Amino acid sequence: MKATLFLSLIFFTSLFASQADEERVENWKGKNVPPAPSLTPEEALKTFKLAPGFDIELVASEPALDNPIAMSWDGNGRLWVVQMTAYMPTVLGEGEEAKTGKITVLEDTNNDGKMDKHTVFLGGLLRPRALAHVKGGVLVSEPPTLWFCEDTNGDLKCDKKTKVGDYAKAGPPEHTDNGLMYALDNWMYNAKSNVRHKFVDGKLITSPTKSRGQWGISQDNYGRLYYTSNSAYRYTDWETYFQPLKTSTDDNSINSIRMNYGINRGYQKAMLKADGRLARVTAISGPGIYRDNLYGDSYENGYFVPEPAANALSYFEYHEEKNELKFKHQMYDDAKWGKREFLTSTDERFRPVSVYTGPDGCIYIVDLYHGILQHLKYVTQDYLGKQVLERGLDKGNLKGRIYRIVPKKSNASHIKPNMLNENAVDLVKHLSNKNGWWRDTAQRLLVQHNDKSVIPLLENIVKTSSNHLAKIHAMWTLEGMGEKNASLLESTKKDTHPKVALTAQLLSVPFPVKDYTNYKSNYKKLNNEGKSLFKIGQKVYSQTCFGCHQTNGKGLAQLAPTLAGSNWMKKSNETLIKIVLHGIAGPITVNKKLYKTLPVMPGHGPLLDDKKVAGVITFIRNYWGNKGKVVIANEVKDVRKETAGRTGTWTEQELLK
Repeated sequence: MKATLFLSLIFFTSLFASQADEERVENWKGKNVPPAPSLTPEEALKTFKLAPGFDIELVASEPALDNPIAMSWDGNGRLWVVQMTAYMPTVLGEGEEAKTGKITVLEDTNNDGKMDKHTVFLGGLLRPRALAHVKGGVLVSEPPTLWFCEDTNGDLKCDKKTKVGDYAKAGPPEHTDNGLMYALDNWMYNAKSNVRHKFVDGKLITSPTKSRGQWGISQDNYGRLYYTSNSAYRYTDWETYFQPLKTSTDDNSINSIRMNYGINRGYQKAMLKADGRLARVTAISGPGIYRDNLYGDSYENGYFVPEPAANALSYFEYHEEKNELKFKHQMYDDAKWGKREFLTSTDERFRPVSVYTGPDGCIYIVDLYHGILQHLKYVTQDYLGKQVLERGLDKGNLKGRIYRIVPKKSNASHIKPNMLNENAVDLVKHLSNKNGWWRDTAQRLLVQHNDKSVIPLLENIVKTSSNHLAKIHAMWTLEGMGEKNASLLESTKKDTHPKVALTAQLLSVPFPVKDYTNYKSNYKKLNNEGKSLFKIGQKVYSQTCFGCHQTNGKGLAQLAPTLAGSNWMKKSNETLIKIVLHGIAGPITVNKKLYKTLPVMPGHGPLLDDKKVAGVITFIRNYWGNKGKVVIANEVKDVRKETAGRTGTWTEQELLK
């Protein structure tokens, strides 16, 4: 499920100071730049041009919405919207510190596809960024705080708000963490961030991960993550799998249908075409993978990404060849401008900032609908600021819209899910749904409920289903519930679908838990406490570590160095404990070989208690021919306390001091 994609408000990475001496000619004057009045939703609908075969429909608008930036459906199809109400009230940002941000719940009570009821779940927020549905409530990010918000009496209003962790830093929104997207591997990922989260038994678990993107994050059917920067349509990686991933290079061109002088760097020659339209992307925002087939085969797994500075939504068709993703920017004929994007508008205030696939199989678009797009900290007041005032872009901005894209002559229905009222058996059935939102949401709810009675049903899907996506979701659901059948995964590694086999390989328990003698084990020479810790550690390794370090301890190439025979096994207990608790980032030298480009090894302190940390170190020190000291839980406890304030991973240089 896409828990939330985030604000993309135009966010140019230009360094203001470096442009101080550049001549900022008022080049919009004398160009007959079209006016940009604040339109009603009905008027705005008339300004759109779409790709052939599609219509655009209004789902929600003001007064229910003002300055929406992100949204997420709950299990019953209610639409939860994050609203940054105080975003740039004026070109000088006056009033933006007002705590008027809110989370609003929208409902379609008559099943006509339009949200006719709204309830403010939580108000009084200062520039909220994201939300995610978790067991018992929702997580809401209000930097620098992450709140767990509960509705204890069922009126869709928060009556209990508890801080559960830190989230980003308070500051300009264009460079602040955003996301909380619940992904296939049961972690919540963020953009502009190097941490991911889980929420288990009312507690937040945070783990290091790769830093990704700027505004918005999405995933495809296989858990590959997609994110952006202001001037790049797409970056992609695969956090979950250790298989390499390549993507084809695409351009940064954009084709709007109106002049775009009202941008922060419009005075630079490279930014605008001769006709005044944006020449290259500069405000790319929260992307979305299309995960249904309502639009037809050519759009299945398509990539949609908004460019609010161009008042446009772009579309990329992509396919996979030999583990490489190849993207093609699709553009459409336009009688006036030659070419245009998938969705364009002549309304300068149309600001698409995030995109989602809905339960009904349609693409949904969050429209900030705001005359001022650039945040105060980076506004070129002598260029963009002048335009805002001269052209009245600072007026009429407390608005916002959500649209959906519907195929013409289709049977697009206004589906209203009922998952929050369904039992676990019914939820399992949704893992086979053609729509990715249904599969993601069912998996999330099954993991959160953790009803062990459906384990046989999930295992049967893995064994017998003809739907490879259902198999993948079933395996990850079992993983999230803490249940993995070693023999089932071993047999599934031979599945005819490569992605199913790959998932099974990643999740497999690599060797029998009770086999302590094979592969040059030093188990028999340990004392009783050491043997007990070894057994604990072997199970931890098989569930947590082997994906990168492998059954033989030699590690996957370009992912993890060897543990077997590693000189690091002879380091102090304290050093190894620090690595397991907080992780380590390269470069690192192992057995006199320098590894320059290894990915970050995340810390496992939040996931493993002291005995498990002691156990896994004891295990790797006494397996694959290694012979080393036993580490006990009290040692881990002491190091954990000593390093409790650490938030980042270690480096080799730090550890060797």
